[in-house]
Formats: sequence, C-alpha cells, structure tokens
Amino acid sequence: MLDSIKNFLEKLQNADDNRKTKWMVIGTAVITIFVIFIWLKYFNSLISPQGKEQNTQSPAASFWETFKNGASVIYDGAKDQIQNAQDKIKSPKEYDIKPGK
Repeated sequence: MLDSIKNFLEKLQNADDNRKTKWMVIGTAVITIFVIFIWLKYFNSLISPQGKEQNTQSPAASFWETFKNGASVIYDGAKDQIQNAQDKIKSPKEYDIKPGK
C-alpha cells in the first residue's frame, strides 16, 4: 500500500503543472470538506448534548408555532385595548360637579 502511494506521488512530481494543479484542488477540497464536517459535528455536540432529548420539529414548524403564539399575544392585547376603549365610550356621560369653596 505504501509503495502504491509512493509511486503515485513520484508520478505526480514528474507530471505537468496542469495535472499537479488539478490534484492540488481536489486534495484541498477533500480536506476542506473533512474539516468542515468535523467542525459541524463538534458544534452539534456543543449545542445538543447526547443525554438530552432532541427536538424533532422541523425549523419551519417551529417558526410557524412561534409566529402563531406571537400573533395570539398581539391579538389578545389588541382585543383588550379595544374592549377598554368601548367601555370608556359606553360609560355614563354624567359628571358630578362640586362647587369650589
């Protein structure tokens, strides 16, 4: 196995510049993908530790759930404000005026 790798590297050393460039780009891409994969796995272990139960909802489902909850809070607040305004409008129009001393 080591001999085949050694022979490949010797052929690559003697190859033209275009071939060397292609192998350099391919090797760099493979190493970059490997490093990014390891990096993402590391951050995944930081964000959701192994012992905890993971959320099975998709991001779109959690977005719509959050949106629905926020809309409900806004709707309830607006409904209360409208109810308060209606109560003020319907309140009696009689006022007690006490003469000043």
